[in-house]
Amino acid sequence: MTPASVLKVLVSAAAMHHLGPDYRAVTRVVAEGELRSGVLIGNLVWVGGGDPTWNQRFHAQDPRKPIHDLIRQLKKKGLTRVQGDLVIDASHFPGRPFPAVRAINEVAFGFAAPTAALAVDEGALEVYIAPGKTVGAPAIARPQHSDKVPDSLVWTNRMTTAAAERDGRGTVDFQPVWHSMTLNLRGEYPITEPPYRLSLAVPDGELYAGEVILAELKAAGIRVEGGVTVRRHVAPPGRSTTPLASWSSPPLLQWLPPILQESSNWYAEMLVRQIALATTGEGRADSGLDQIAAFLTETVGVDEGAFQLDDGSGISPYNLIAPRAVVQVLRWSRRQGWSKVWIDSFAGSKEGTLEAWPALPRGMVAKTGTLRHVLALAGYAGLGSPAVVEFACFLGHRTDPRPALRRELVASVRAAVALP
Repeated sequence: MTPASVLKVLVSAAAMHHLGPDYRAVTRVVAEGELRSGVLIGNLVWVGGGDPTWNQRFHAQDPRKPIHDLIRQLKKKGLTRVQGDLVIDASHFPGRPFPAVRAINEVAFGFAAPTAALAVDEGALEVYIAPGKTVGAPAIARPQHSDKVPDSLVWTNRMTTAAAERDGRGTVDFQPVWHSMTLNLRGEYPITEPPYRLSLAVPDGELYAGEVILAELKAAGIRVEGGVTVRRHVAPPGRSTTPLASWSSPPLLQWLPPILQESSNWYAEMLVRQIALATTGEGRADSGLDQIAAFLTETVGVDEGAFQLDDGSGISPYNLIAPRAVVQVLRWSRRQGWSKVWIDSFAGSKEGTLEAWPALPRGMVAKTGTLRHVLALAGYAGLGSPAVVEFACFLGHRTDPRPALRRELVASVRAAVALP
């Protein structure tokens, strides 16, 4: 069946197996050239390690803390000017940033933001959108925090304000131009509909991060004479580099709650690439899925005919898995040395994505899965008792109202995992 975001249970378990709870992603800054009297005669290269934590979720007081810390290290080295470019080295994450089958109407939104070797703000930005003052006037769209958005971000706004009879039928499209800083907006916004805010994917996460870093370098008194370039392939041999600074992310165990409690698709997809990077030396998404598949069959003992993986987040309707296979992963994981920190990252009753669900029994934690016609729940019941039960329950191809399906699913789980 289609697992939706229950797939994240498999991805996170594979990551704990391959990487361990203390795994950290490292970002390095190197000089590509000679540093003389504070002047770098060459490029300043920021080598992305796929750290997903450069954001407010992990640094509430200062979302730019990793950048500021790296800049402080550069200033201690005496750097004041770069004669070359600010280069963002994205070579650790080669290939497609998301599966080829990702729906065209999804790729522009924050929930499906492309992965990036170096990213800020979870690869997305908050946007305010509203109708114009009169029918036929351009609709309004702007970044919610425009003072924090690089000036190089280009908005091509072709949205128009539609008449009241289009209320509830507006067709606003957002189209990112990949490997650029351009977002195209088109469609119609009914004049009777209220403003709203949404999260849009940054078209090029590495380039966007580079623009943010460039602005922070300038504010800190380090002048870059060139521009921002993104290097997507390993640099040719023979280029000498000098280490200048490094930053290590919080440990993997702290990445788990966004994935298992809040069901962040972006963190899950970043984790797939981290698995590939650690096991193959290249953070390719397809290699990461291969490693997860091998983990399921060779380590957990899942039958190879019991699943098909198409992404790491569960967005793709082409993912398939037997509920029994999910239970196998849950049971295997509970016997591992890292099981407590992993299970503690699941949502309890009324936490994370379970907030809108019926209350769960005490001692039950779960991961939800939701697509248009799919609802799923998997986790543990009876935690803290001698009789712990692993469960996975899927509802598919149902058009009933979602609250009714949640009640039905939870009732099914309650009946199935009745404890003595």
